[in-house]
Amino acid sequence: MRKCGLSSLGRPPENRIPSPAGSAFFVKGAYEGCAMNLDFCCWVPDPVRQACAGVCSADTPYRESSVEAAKRLVTDPRMETFYRSESLGWARGPNADIAWRLWFDAALDAANVDEDASREAIKRQRANVSELVRVLDEARDLLNEIEQDETSAPISIPIEFTDVLYLLDATAQHPGIVDDYDRSRYEANARPRLDEIFRFNGSRACFIPSVAQLITGLSASAFALQAQLDDRATIPWRGQFAADQFTSQKSNKYRAYVRGVDRAMWELRFEYTDEDQVECWRLPDSLLAIQCKVALGESDLEGFVERMRKHRLNFESGEL
Repeated sequence: MRKCGLSSLGRPPENRIPSPAGSAFFVKGAYEGCAMNLDFCCWVPDPVRQACAGVCSADTPYRESSVEAAKRLVTDPRMETFYRSESLGWARGPNADIAWRLWFDAALDAANVDEDASREAIKRQRANVSELVRVLDEARDLLNEIEQDETSAPISIPIEFTDVLYLLDATAQHPGIVDDYDRSRYEANARPRLDEIFRFNGSRACFIPSVAQLITGLSASAFALQAQLDDRATIPWRGQFAADQFTSQKSNKYRAYVRGVDRAMWELRFEYTDEDQVECWRLPDSLLAIQCKVALGESDLEGFVERMRKHRLNFESGEL
């Protein structure tokens, strides 16, 4: 059994003997960064080997789940179909080395998507917004009471309690709130522009909401957000990508993986070009299905390609 030599073209070596069914040729990991003595399948492109060596190194900053996914992507015999596919136009393009590394990064990042953690964060956001509404309403009422009692109580209340301009200026000057760098930027750029507003602040022609009114405004915005968060159908998701992912009550690791890869590759689509420098970032359904199973450590599943096809992003319809 002969070993495959290293390729410098960003793709597996040419003119090699195909691996027999059910087995694969392996080349000993020769990259010094790979402290785990990893065996690379001979059809793994050099850029992927190098990237994997960094992920699997002794001082790796990657999580264990990423390391395990990386190892599977370069050793699982099912990936031979992926790496040797003629459908990957970018593997033969002028940017092949970079494209392979970006693909590998996307493959690992998608494997680390934790929908359950995001769903827990959504629950916390809903609870915190609700509490914010309560606290802001209480703060507004307290400020109003302080203003009403100001004429009767022999206490001098700081102007910052009512005048938002003075509150803004006092906040920017406070060393315990704003650091030296931000304060210097405020004094050099923002404060001079506020001088004119300060001059007209007491004029009848000038109206600026009071501190209590601003808190009331923030409370109104928080209340509106709270109403939206009460129903998953009205939550203001950051784009259709998040809406499709989290409107469902249940997590789906396959959907999360496929959409994570699609989104990552689409965002850097200009890096995935073929020999004619035409963008070809989108992976075929069959190859993405293989990649998904391997990266997540899943066995072969019946009808998996069709299931993955339904999960993919449609960027033409604005699913971002």
